[in-house]
Amino acid sequence: MQPLPEPTETQPVEPSAWYALLGAPFFIIGIFLAVSTYYTGMRQVAASVTQFVVPGGVLLDLQPNETYTLFQEKGVLVKGKTYSDFPMLTMMACGLTKVVDSQVIELKRPNPNTAYSTGTRQGRPMFDFVVPSAGQYDFTCEKKADATVPDGVVAIGAKVGDNVNGMLRHCYTSLFIGCGLGLLISLIVLMQRELSKRRIRAEGYRPV
Repeated sequence: MQPLPEPTETQPVEPSAWYALLGAPFFIIGIFLAVSTYYTGMRQVAASVTQFVVPGGVLLDLQPNETYTLFQEKGVLVKGKTYSDFPMLTMMACGLTKVVDSQVIELKRPNPNTAYSTGTRQGRPMFDFVVPSAGQYDFTCEKKADATVPDGVVAIGAKVGDNVNGMLRHCYTSLFIGCGLGLLISLIVLMQRELSKRRIRAEGYRPV
């Protein structure tokens, strides 16, 4: 049996394939919002911590029921001096005590996801800790023995992990909504074009 000849009359497929590009702005907006949220959030996290130079110490007014994180930093400018490298903490003895009764506070392993970076500044978590009561606390890092230790910068902040995780959730939400809408629009256009092709062929025409 001879195959039927191709139809000579044509009909345009609708909608135009160009309509699939209507999804592109949503992709762009989603990516832009995610990137903008990430960098803005990182700057806010970096601005929320208290910096000090080690070897040395600092007195802090701390509150209970909050998780504090101690970071080591590099690429920072403190009091007109630039610190390009992380402090050599292996050559220091660091500890946190309450000023009133010299109670020693336990320093725990940190959540690695609380690291931050903004521009040249980087913060890497060292310890997490929770204080038992409100008050003034002394955090000090002293050099061991007679070791020559270059100055470095550490920083302490509260709820940094929660802030970083919240910022990342906003980033993922922006990506999911923006890129999801963009993909949905493109798929709807492609599906409508496929249905249009089938209808045109059923009517005995050639889709173009």
